Amino acid sequence: MLWGCITSAGPGYACQVYDGTMNSELYQEILATSLKDTMEYYGLNWKTSVFQHDNDPKHRQSPQPNG
Repeated sequence: MLWGCITSAGPGYACQVYDGTMNSELYQEILATSLKDTMEYYGLNWKTSVFQHDNDPKHRQSPQPNG
């Protein structure tokens, strides 16, 4: 599976998910790394950017605490 993003400035970094599954914790980790790196690469401002997703449950859930 491949996660990727597109910005108004161009394509973003891609991230390969090796085991083929993604949960909310992994999704948030990808946003914190690949999306963050993409925003920094293009000099995009978080406050003036619009983030859109497809409303999949893993995109809306907070990670569950361990134990």
